[in-house]
Amino acid sequence: MQYILDSPIVKTMLGFNALVLAVLFLPALWPLPAIELIKGPEIGAEDIADYLGDGNFQISEAVKRPLFHSNRRPAVAAAKPQIAAKPEVLVEKFTLELVGIMGATAQSRTAFLLDTDSTQTTSAKVGDILNGWSVVEISLDTILLNKELEQKTLSLN
Repeated sequence: MQYILDSPIVKTMLGFNALVLAVLFLPALWPLPAIELIKGPEIGAEDIADYLGDGNFQISEAVKRPLFHSNRRPAVAAAKPQIAAKPEVLVEKFTLELVGIMGATAQSRTAFLLDTDSTQTTSAKVGDILNGWSVVEISLDTILLNKELEQKTLSLN
């Protein structure tokens, strides 16, 4: 039986139980002084109604106010003058680049063009249409393209 009481676990449990009993029974042996509570004014529903006034105050008004503004009032936006919108002119980006021409005669010539947006190389002969541009003429080092009233001449670099 003595070896059980000498166990560190049993000694710890006995010490803990003695501490709990002392905390529970200490107020019975040594009472604490009474604390006098200070009461404030009693506030009833009528006092709240008087404080709020006519009752038109809504919580939603307080929620709409900005939290981190100095006076918690919404910022008043200055009226901006209406400016007539200008019609947008869409300018089509020309993306074709001449990279080569093959063929000895004017009828057998083939132009090789690189589309710089898609990085695809395409071949064209006179009369073909590339990105809306029609091939009008292929010479030894240039190509003439036509689109409606606009013409472009591309040359080998």
